[in-house]
Amino acid sequence: MLIGCAACAVLILVLGTAPGGSLRPPKHLPELVPWRPSLSVRFTGQLTSMNVPVLSAGDRRGVVTVTLASEDGMHLGGIDQIASLAARRVAEHCRCEVRGYRVLARVPGRGVLVVASGGSAAST
Repeated sequence: MLIGCAACAVLILVLGTAPGGSLRPPKHLPELVPWRPSLSVRFTGQLTSMNVPVLSAGDRRGVVTVTLASEDGMHLGGIDQIASLAARRVAEHCRCEVRGYRVLARVPGRGVLVVASGGSAAST
């Protein structure tokens, strides 16, 4: 019992001399904020979920431009309906404005062409 009391007293003395206060994050680290995916990331995710391979994507002022990954003249039938559905889903789920979209693909012998486009998809 005497050893226990002595150990407690020593621990209280040690903890009493320890520096107190809350830890502050280093000044070179930015403030943490929740990540919100961009419009192009959301649109690309929708296209990828429908088995459309995407090479690159970007958005500017609510208009998404996507380049398809296939360069060997993949079957492009129905891509306009798929892109329209993707734009509608993005507008519904993120409650953001999709003003338009353009889907580009490399067509052998013709270069890069716009294979699907649309404007003013549903915005909520």
